[in-house]
Amino acid sequence: MVERQLQPASSPSSSPAASRARPRPAGHRQPAWSAALPATPGIVQRAPATAPAPAASQPAVCTGMTLDDARREVESSALVASVLTNSDSFIPQLYLDLKRARTCFPQFDEAAFLALVPPDSLYSAAMRKRIAPGYSKTIAGDDRKLAWRESQKPFAGYAVGGFDPSSRFTTSGRLKQLGYTPTPSHTGTKETAEDPDRAQKSFAEADVLVFSGHQYAQYKAPGLWANDAATVSYDARTLSGPLNNVSLIVSTSCATICRDPATIWKSLFPKAVFLGYKKSAPLNGGAMAASFAARLPKDLLLEPGGGGVQSAVQAWKAAIQSNHPGDSATQAGWMDIAANQVEYWTGKKFVAVTADSDQNACKEKGDYSSTHPDPGNWQQPPASSLP
Repeated sequence: MVERQLQPASSPSSSPAASRARPRPAGHRQPAWSAALPATPGIVQRAPATAPAPAASQPAVCTGMTLDDARREVESSALVASVLTNSDSFIPQLYLDLKRARTCFPQFDEAAFLALVPPDSLYSAAMRKRIAPGYSKTIAGDDRKLAWRESQKPFAGYAVGGFDPSSRFTTSGRLKQLGYTPTPSHTGTKETAEDPDRAQKSFAEADVLVFSGHQYAQYKAPGLWANDAATVSYDARTLSGPLNNVSLIVSTSCATICRDPATIWKSLFPKAVFLGYKKSAPLNGGAMAASFAARLPKDLLLEPGGGGVQSAVQAWKAAIQSNHPGDSATQAGWMDIAANQVEYWTGKKFVAVTADSDQNACKEKGDYSSTHPDPGNWQQPPASSLP
């Protein structure tokens, strides 16, 4: 991809407002809020000591969890979802509880779910109208059956934000395919560019971030993005970190995992994995995005020990091999931010390098550093964490 000449940068707003990441979804333990639910009608406590434990081959997230634990979490979250149908605010938690139950206990099938949860409404009318198309009348007419299927989608239960001017990931079709929830503060391309405070809040709420368009690390402006016409730009260097809620970042833009942006990601997203390109990406990033999305498995769990991040990496690597056979120019790959490691495709094999090494230096094509200077916010903690 040849990056278009950027228009002069507009004056940035004041430093990003204080924002707080939404709590990460509860792990395999019973959520803290459910402690108040045992006396609620419809919730039956069971003795977990006699319940089957997960098989030894299951992910680490299943450790210490029993089938009764899983049933109780699903039952509790379904009850709360049925009470909060006007907002659909608890649907993501229900999806995650269903994912964990299926992952850890294959015997927890749809019949077990239907027997566990009464046929109450789980969705608002608006959400039901959005997700029901494509399903049979039998399924569309039973919120439990809808929830069972919707929760199997790769990003179901997770919040997605980012800057996606090329519409690689945030279309209605991709949302339906992947099943994610946009962050509560997510806005469009222009709004994200013009309101760094809102962007800070949205990114802090996200489990997954997606980026497309031009990215100018090869022009000494790492972290600076623009739309395809280079008329709207967003500078990720206005963010303050760490944003520990983010587990996965996916981008079809150029040079997102070479050394200079990697330094920024380590400060902003220390717990994430970044799927991207070391050098110039192809202009048609939609092909790579579609190939990646199609390879993501059902019931993907991004939480530590869930194996979902590793599954996403494998899906990205398979998409690279499919879309870039023999291609040594783009060096598509991925970065383990915490481990300071990058692995990229040479056209024949994947090669690992240290993210901050000379071997991972960004190719230089020009210099935008004077017209788009680094605001430096990424080197500072969020305002909410300052004394």
